Amino acid sequence: MDAILDLLRREVTDNPFRDLDVRLRWHGRTRRLPPDLVDLLHLRESTTRGRTGLTLTMCIDYGGRDELTRTAAALARRARAGHLDPDLITEDDFARHLPLADLPDVDLLWRTGNEQRTSNFLPWHTAYAELHFTPDLWPDTDRRHLWQAVTTYTQRQRRHGTAPAYGSPSASRPEGAAPRG
Repeated sequence: MDAILDLLRREVTDNPFRDLDVRLRWHGRTRRLPPDLVDLLHLRESTTRGRTGLTLTMCIDYGGRDELTRTAAALARRARAGHLDPDLITEDDFARHLPLADLPDVDLLWRTGNEQRTSNFLPWHTAYAELHFTPDLWPDTDRRHLWQAVTTYTQRQRRHGTAPAYGSPSASRPEGAAPRG
């Protein structure tokens, strides 16, 4: 673990995005990370806050269940203080209490290394993500792999949890049902 943190520390110190319009953010728990690394991550966040070209959010010592647990605790504290009726909590209320409430939903989750799972990664934000799995390990991927992932993604019909309309080409008819027309 020390080697990974040292590599991360070097990368964040070297600041490879210094000349690019990239906003750096990080998401995770601070209590188990070395204080100097936490300070460096906060420094990069504050010095790139105004950049608008691309936002890179690094998940470091992050766990999706931990994120959901901390969100539930924040809601419970607000309810206990009388600022929120527990019976009227909505998905929007929950989303506003996430540690990074402004983090957008994930459109495409690309998992490398032939793993066929999301591994506790951003469970709230990936609820309607399109999943793409490849056998290549992350260090061996390049822009061709990215192009394939994006191409595959653009060919999918995004429905965000809704069923396709009956009679649409992508909807299957119940057995024995005649086509409309």
